[in-house]
Amino acid sequence: MSNIIPLGDYVLIEVIQEEILNDSGIFLMDSGKDKPGSGKVLAIGGGKVAENGTVTAIKDIAVGDIIFFAKYSPEEIEVDEKKLVLVRHASIFAKKTT
Repeated sequence: MSNIIPLGDYVLIEVIQEEILNDSGIFLMDSGKDKPGSGKVLAIGGGKVAENGTVTAIKDIAVGDIIFFAKYSPEEIEVDEKKLVLVRHASIFAKKTT
């Protein structure tokens, strides 16, 4: 994925699909629209550019972090048969700690 570089305040994320095991032992993919999306940060853009030209860098997340984002906001892309999303930094509202 090193050949994809997000621009501005976008963050490139590999989506984590949550699987649910039903009573008969069959795995079902989570399709709940009300739950936030989650994924692993693959790359981070340079930051938000203000009208006066100054750039505010993204400092609160790093490549490799597991983050949670609003599902309505991402731009979906597929690279090497992997589902990736580009999300604005403002749409990310939490990260998982170790």
